[in-house]
Amino acid sequence: MSWGKLKNIIIGMLIVLNAILLGTLHWIQTDNTVLSPETVNHAVKVLNNHGITVEAPLIPTKNEAMGNLPMRMAVSSPDEAAVAFLGENFYHTKESGTGTDVYTKDGQTVRANGGYIKYYSGREPEGAADEAAWREAEETMQRSGISLDDARMETVGDQTRRYCQRYQGKDFFEGRLLVTADANGLVSVEGFWMVPNGSMYAAEEIQPVTEVFGQFLKDPNRKAESTQIVDIRLGYSVLLGGENVNYSEATAIPTWEITTNDGQHYYYSARR
Repeated sequence: MSWGKLKNIIIGMLIVLNAILLGTLHWIQTDNTVLSPETVNHAVKVLNNHGITVEAPLIPTKNEAMGNLPMRMAVSSPDEAAVAFLGENFYHTKESGTGTDVYTKDGQTVRANGGYIKYYSGREPEGAADEAAWREAEETMQRSGISLDDARMETVGDQTRRYCQRYQGKDFFEGRLLVTADANGLVSVEGFWMVPNGSMYAAEEIQPVTEVFGQFLKDPNRKAESTQIVDIRLGYSVLLGGENVNYSEATAIPTWEITTNDGQHYYYSARR
């Protein structure tokens, strides 16, 4: 047999062996990143023994890789936000002690401090808002620097909507805006809104939610009425990272949110 043919055979064998190894590695990684049914059922039993109920399908079973996320305030220029909400010729002061920018015009007020923004029209809502009113409200927020492109919207009532900020499909838990509108337009906006300030830091495997159930059971702030887990979400938190949403820049960390039957939300770091 010639050396050329032998070399081709050897190369072919190496290619096949490499494919087998890659397939095995993929199987191992997949197996290691998924919680087994036994682990999930054990977690359900432990919670039940402590008076907490949860449906097994509610527990996320995929172990994901996430990194810290640099954030900055969405409203990079409070003056521009004031123009979006109030128009020109407003009165501007800076609140002593907090450094909050305060803008007023014809009974309307805008307050901005880091990730915090509040607008109040000075009037109470009258009548239900139609879709045209909501479109106008969203356009006004967009002009102020509040991007709603990746936001999740929840309808609270005929006059109120809650906008929840997201990053790559994951909630930024402090990113919540409560917006009120009526037939005459925007009435009020209040909440925190920050945007990613660059790319996510190096991703690392997060701890599964079953490993934070122990923290939930021992949490001294857990209410006695919190007897059933109704929702579990994986997202990001600035406050849990030890920072303040009033900062112009901050770092959000991977975080588990556990919501209970009494409407309480509990947050625990997802970092190992």
